[in-house]
Amino acid sequence: TMSKPEFQYVTELRDHDVVLGRGSGPNDRQGNINFRSLCKDKKIAYIEATSRDEKGRIAADIVATVHGRGGRFLKRLTAEQAKKC
Repeated sequence: TMSKPEFQYVTELRDHDVVLGRGSGPNDRQGNINFRSLCKDKKIAYIEATSRDEKGRIAADIVATVHGRGGRFLKRLTAEQAKKC
């Protein structure tokens, strides 16, 4: 089973961090570029996977690779959320 993620506030991004979201901000970050490349490399195996477990293992491998490089998956706070910090 997956454990509940631990949350912390981040003010500085690392090279391998993946910023969640759409648009030119996240898309232009090196960590996001690397992440998309990892996904592309695993795409055929994922499509050809015959079980949910196998697909889950492929996704977990991508996440583990990002974490292994020191990357994190980050969500930008809205201005309203940031005020509460």
